[in-house]
Amino acid sequence: MNVFFFVKKNFHLINETVFKQFQIILIITGLIQFFVFLFFDHQINFLDTDHYSKVSSVAIRLRGFFIEPNWYAIAISFNTFLLIGKNLSAFIKKHLTLFIVTILVMLLNGTFGTLIILLAVYGYKYLKKNFVIAFFLLIIGALTINYILEGRASIKKGKSGIELFNYGSRVRPFQKVVDYLNEQGNWKWMFGEGLGSWGTLGIENKLSVLRFEADPKFRDSSELHVFLFELGLVGTLVFFLDFLTIWFKGNREDFHLRGALLLFVAAFLLYPIFKFWMYMPYYFYVRESIIKSKPERI
Repeated sequence: MNVFFFVKKNFHLINETVFKQFQIILIITGLIQFFVFLFFDHQINFLDTDHYSKVSSVAIRLRGFFIEPNWYAIAISFNTFLLIGKNLSAFIKKHLTLFIVTILVMLLNGTFGTLIILLAVYGYKYLKKNFVIAFFLLIIGALTINYILEGRASIKKGKSGIELFNYGSRVRPFQKVVDYLNEQGNWKWMFGEGLGSWGTLGIENKLSVLRFEADPKFRDSSELHVFLFELGLVGTLVFFLDFLTIWFKGNREDFHLRGALLLFVAAFLLYPIFKFWMYMPYYFYVRESIIKSKPERI
């Protein structure tokens, strides 16, 4: 709630300059962290050293001052939507260097989902109006997908297809939650075990594949199964009802705002959104922009 009221109160102060300045900060800090690792084999870490020295994609991907690459990807993707706005060609002409460096940083970051959403939203828009830009975006998308898949395949040896996208850490917990709720009955299916119960009751019932000791603050690999466990079908449907209300209030011409909403839903499905709040101001800014019907500010 604090984030919601902060954005609502300061909405009038947030503009293109703010997004541009933060984009530059994200890029500079990201490249510093990545180059320190690349050339000096040192991880600028915010957790224990073992978290970044293990053999996984976390260790070799650009993440800036964020704990993990996925958080960096979500933040810069939101920021890019709101910085570019609905006129990609105008942005490229005005900020070509920033555009190129942003793409480079996203490639070094290696997060698949957020970049695909960016490319799909702008690619679809310009496919109908500007074939050259659309073709350029498709080429970037194809190269990006190939780069990320090859990188993940080299790290996760012996795995292929959907296994390259953390299938075990996301789908398995969801299946466990469904089985658990089936055993508990209709009441738990409807209303869940209560907000904040995942870190204790969920772990005690061995529903997570990432943690096995109770921690009240712990969220899991993604939010969907945690949300379903804690708030049940009713709470989950209320969440999506609010999303759909905002979605249909939006103007079709402001496709970048809807793209940002899609990004938030993807984050909800794939990442623990309440574990890291850095990109929540973006969602509430988009929400407030649509409600106030002032897309021209972006």
